[in-house]
Amino acid sequence: MNNIFIRQLKGFFLATLKIQLRNPVILILGFILPIMIIFGYSYVVNNNFSKIRVGYVSKQTTHYKKAVEYLNQNNRTFELKESSSELELNIALTNDQIDTKLWYSSSGNPYIFVVSKDSNNLKNKLLEIVLTNEINTQLLKDQSLDDKIRTKVQSNLVTTKIGELLEPLLPVLLSFAILVCCVSMGDLNIFNKKDNIALRRLFAAPSMPITYLLGQSFARVLFCLIQIMFMFIVMIILFGYQPPSFINMAQIFLLVILVVCIFIQQNITLSAIIKSGKTLTIVNSVIIGIQFILITGLLPINNPTIYTKFIMDILPFGAFTKIINNITSGGMSLISWSVTPSIIILFAWFAFLSFVAKKSYQFNRD
Repeated sequence: MNNIFIRQLKGFFLATLKIQLRNPVILILGFILPIMIIFGYSYVVNNNFSKIRVGYVSKQTTHYKKAVEYLNQNNRTFELKESSSELELNIALTNDQIDTKLWYSSSGNPYIFVVSKDSNNLKNKLLEIVLTNEINTQLLKDQSLDDKIRTKVQSNLVTTKIGELLEPLLPVLLSFAILVCCVSMGDLNIFNKKDNIALRRLFAAPSMPITYLLGQSFARVLFCLIQIMFMFIVMIILFGYQPPSFINMAQIFLLVILVVCIFIQQNITLSAIIKSGKTLTIVNSVIIGIQFILITGLLPINNPTIYTKFIMDILPFGAFTKIINNITSGGMSLISWSVTPSIIILFAWFAFLSFVAKKSYQFNRD
């Protein structure tokens, strides 16, 4: 019995993996498009072309004043808006009247902050990076500033190595790999009695349905991990990206596997309701695709309400992105208290969808 189980599991696993590796569309989306995204992102960082609204408060401090002057000279890229106080600046940022603000701190060693509305949002993080890059580069060139101020500027502003600037893009790239892996899973629809003969073949032949589902699932998880490993290799070799520690990388891969399994369970549940393979692919793609768009900040939601943000955070991709940000940018681990709520959300989704998928399978089988 065990030999039959392992043989069938291996057969379904290898067959599914070969199908994925031979599909040109999946290969382009999974391996070429992410690299194009990275190159496009690096180009935007180094050659920004949209006007960024920058708020500031007049200060008499030399390097803050110099930073404002440099940005004002580059009026093609930056539009400066002066405020009378820090409170007024914060209100303008909250109401989307400015994109970023320059915040000066004189406590301890003086330094400049570049702050956007939400640094976890890819768009806003990119604005921070572009502005910081400009200020850092220009101030370090200014020979009128003494070495002491230039040293402070260099040590306190974000570095401009593209490898480090790819860090805020990492959660999106990981989510995109999961998206490519999971948007087209019509062949997991064993309940589709009209359009494919999988269900009849499973029960007519001495095949175990569990080996079919597990083999398909393992193949997709492995394919997703291969995509991510390829992406990391390109980022390290071409952009000088320094990956997180081995422990953090292991945690990232575990999270990826968990989220892929969540979407597999989602697909099995939907397949019990939607019998048509084409319709299933569309519905499954829309559900996963909307979540992906939400985490990139591309939807025109300028001021999301607390309820909208709550919904975003409890979706699988939202919780996944928050955890990855905490691991890569915050240096936290999966056992950190601030990460725990998002971990609970992911396991709750997995448990709920596993239960529903199991009941759906039993109902359709009967």
